Amino acid sequence: MIDYADEKQLWALSNQATELANQYRVARHKAAEAKYRLDIILASKMNEFRKVKSSIGYDMARIMLLEEGNEDIKNYYKEEEKWTADYKGLEKVLDALHGQIILAQSLIKNKK
Repeated sequence: MIDYADEKQLWALSNQATELANQYRVARHKAAEAKYRLDIILASKMNEFRKVKSSIGYDMARIMLLEEGNEDIKNYYKEEEKWTADYKGLEKVLDALHGQIILAQSLIKNKK
């Protein structure tokens, strides 16, 4: 249990939030990179996919792209999914840490 009056523990909590924010930034960047690669391939295939289904949506087109069995495409998709899940999880952890920091600040303020 954290002692909210202990300044060192609060700094450690703040440093942890900063470290996780950096991990969030990296995961978000990697997810965007994989999505970009996948979208470039998808854009080159859209005319072909529209011949099969004229009003194809983005999500359906991505699934059709995966059906081709290309290992690079599968890899980009997998990377995007993995890094997206990572950054979304990190968002929740960061929110919780910020909540703890705010609580600690309130407790310190009300103690004085």
